[in-house]
Amino acid sequence: MQIQQRIKNELEALSCLKSPLEHQSVKRLTGDLRELCRLRIGKYRVVFAILEETHTIAVVNIAPRGDVNK
Repeated sequence: MQIQQRIKNELEALSCLKSPLEHQSVKRLTGDLRELCRLRIGKYRVVFAILEETHTIAVVNIAPRGDVNK
C-alpha cells in the first residue's frame, strides 16, 4: 500500500474516534508546539491540531520523521 493511502486511512480512522488522543500512535508534542499532536505512520509523521469547538482535525504538516518539525 502506498504511503498516501496509509495516511488517508489513518486520518479517517482518527476522525471516527471520540478523541484523537485515544489512538495508540498519537502523542501530544511538547515545548512551543504543545498545542499540536503527531500521528506516527511508519516512517512518516502527521502533525495536526485538534479544534475542539468544531470537532475538526487540522493537518499542519506531513513529512518523514526527521523532517517533520523543521
